[in-house]
This record gives sequence, structure tokens and C-alpha cells, in this order.
Amino acid sequence: MNNNFNIKVLESIFSEDFKSPVYTMLVEEYLKLGDLDRANTVCNIGLENNPDDLGGQYLLAKIFFFQNKINKSKIQLDQILRKFPIHLNARQLMIKILKEEGQDADLLVHVEKLQEYFPNIGAANFSNPNNYQDKNGISETSDESIEVEETNEVEKRKESFVVSKNMATFTFVEILINQKHYGEALDILDILEKQGKQKKKIKEKRDYIKSRMSK
Repeated sequence: MNNNFNIKVLESIFSEDFKSPVYTMLVEEYLKLGDLDRANTVCNIGLENNPDDLGGQYLLAKIFFFQNKINKSKIQLDQILRKFPIHLNARQLMIKILKEEGQDADLLVHVEKLQEYFPNIGAANFSNPNNYQDKNGISETSDESIEVEETNEVEKRKESFVVSKNMATFTFVEILINQKHYGEALDILDILEKQGKQKKKIKEKRDYIKSRMSK
């Protein structure tokens, strides 16, 4: 899946409201262009106004990675995974970093966690990862290539990944949206609605998800 958004429109929306969730989309567009300075600036402003946004925190970890600030990236990823251990992209990036560093003991821990939460992905995806080079020459496992590899596993993963009621939170919805798991995000919103949560917020999230699905 390759979603391209009009940067000027995103910049305009973000400049009018620094709390807007579109900041993550804007950061992603800057990263596609290899514009790390703007990506870093927008990401930090976005996180100042949305400090609990794990999607933005993950993007900051990616920015550190692209800047070759590996220790900062690892610290950021570790904080994300402590709060939300099933954050797939954060786990995958941590595994890639540890693999490149040759940190076999720590690598094993994270691969085991990956297999525990996502048994149908397994460690095989990281033996010969598909990589791409960003404009600064820094290699990273492509989220998009992983998505293509996993196309045939989606249904199996849905069967193995069951959300308990205590995991149904708006934070979880945001993570699923940032990972482009829109169907699962809608499922979580259904659970929240049944629990009598904030109906207005649920409707806003549903509308936002549907707008992204139509892109």
C-alpha cells in the first residue's frame, strides 16, 4: 500500500492546529523525501501536543535511526515496547537494529516476543529482510515490503490475534491506524462503543479511518 498525500495541504492543516493527528502523516511524507530536518521538527512539535501518541513516538524512533542515532532510537523503541509490547513496527525495527549490531542475546528476546504476539510472522522474515535506502543512504526494513510479504497471512493473523476488552483503548486504535490495520481499528471502536465510551470521539475516529481507507 502506498499512500501519498499532498504535503502542502498537510502543512496547512498542521500549521493551523499543532494538535492535529495529521502531523504523523506529514512526518511520513517528509521521510519519503528524505527530509529529516522537517520530519524531526514536525514530529517533536506533534509529540509536544500529543505526548501519549505512540504512533508519533515510533516515527521519532525512525528519525533517530535515519540520523544514525542508534542508541536514541533503541531507547525510544524500548519505551514504546514497555508501554505497548504488541507494537509491531517498533518490535520489527528493534529487531533490525539488534541484528545489525550482533546483539544476539537481546535479539533473541525480541524475536521470541514477536513470535509470541504475532506467531504467523516468525523470525524467518528477518533472516533476509527486504531493505531500501533512504536519500541519506541509511538502510531500514521497509514497512511496505513487510506488508507485501504478509498479504497472505492477514487472515491467519486475525485468527491468532484476539483483543481482550482491557486492550480496547483509543491508544490501541491510534496504533492500528498508524500501522494501516484499519479493519482491526474499526473492530476496537465497536468494542469501545459497546462499553459506552466517548461516542463523539468514536464517530470522529470512524470517519477518519474511512477517509484513509478510501485513499
